[in-house]
Amino acid sequence: MRKIAKATLMILLVLGISVGVFAGGQQQPGEEPVFGEYELESDAKEELDKAKETGYKGVIALSYDTTEIPVVVAQQKANMETAEKYGYKAILFDAHFDAAEQLNSFQTMIQLGVKGIVCSAIDDKGIIPALKLAEKAGIPVVMEDGGVANIPEAKGLTIGYVGADNFRAGELAGEYIAWRLKGKGKIGVMGYRTITAAYERENGLMNVLRHYPGIEAVAYGEAVGVPAGLQNMQDFIQRVPDLAAVYCCNDPGGEGAYQAILAAGKQDQIFICANDGDPLALQYIKESNGKTYAYSSAQWPQVMGKVAMENLIAAIEGRDKDIVANVEIIGTEQYFPLFYVAPFPITIDTLNDYPEWTVPMDFRDIDASPPWWK
Repeated sequence: MRKIAKATLMILLVLGISVGVFAGGQQQPGEEPVFGEYELESDAKEELDKAKETGYKGVIALSYDTTEIPVVVAQQKANMETAEKYGYKAILFDAHFDAAEQLNSFQTMIQLGVKGIVCSAIDDKGIIPALKLAEKAGIPVVMEDGGVANIPEAKGLTIGYVGADNFRAGELAGEYIAWRLKGKGKIGVMGYRTITAAYERENGLMNVLRHYPGIEAVAYGEAVGVPAGLQNMQDFIQRVPDLAAVYCCNDPGGEGAYQAILAAGKQDQIFICANDGDPLALQYIKESNGKTYAYSSAQWPQVMGKVAMENLIAAIEGRDKDIVANVEIIGTEQYFPLFYVAPFPITIDTLNDYPEWTVPMDFRDIDASPPWWK
């Protein structure tokens, strides 16, 4: 995804008290969720009081899976800036990739009286009890790039989903790999199969590669960070000496893989395809002239964060006609509105055309044509 500064004013809520919320234990079918405890961090009460004193229309909660992935931080920054523009204060709840902690935090948000919630879900089915809790409290929720499953239980629980077209992002990476390998070679895959955005990308990748029987996926590992990407790549290189390429579901994993490839002296043998378009990945594409770090599908976090927040504020203020959606699912029921942002394929050929995360973008201005089409 796009370039953006990391530390934006990420406010980790605190209230000095523990608040009852969903517990992370086993829940039997038909049972009501059990409440556990979610501890807020200490300076949030002060931030909330300040928001009231300074005339904000209200507080909006940002429920995110992490604050450690650059593209996610860029989305959060866009959320905060857009909320501020419309007169709201956005407060961040970081779940630290802990689905139970994310569930528990919803009760806290409700008790704090937030006006709405932007949620990037860790578990697309497990988040449903939390969405039910918000719906019962009359608090609108928009899902952002970590959605809720399109299943009957989700109907009426969210005003919609805003995110990158992750399946298409994976397809673009698959097209690039097939083109670069001329339909033949061994690849490794680094996914993350507990998060919707990551497994949709992997599904898109394999949807393309299954049409190329000469391309074999021979190694798999999970990575969304540099250390895991480095370790997995070291393992891939040792196990598959003739590996030709590696797909990584995000750029931090790809950046770790890049370090391992350089350390092994395999930069002329193995190339990387990844996802996000983050600043360091672009640097690696440039320094390797697209040979080693070859490809990234940019996700436009500044667009996702802005559209998600604008949709949420429209719902809060009763302006449902202003909520944007651009996806219609044919042949099956669609349980909530969808808005997909087209991924941008970054290669050495398109690097100078990519405006990065810091540039405000309108989704209608995005040219998503792959360079190998031209």
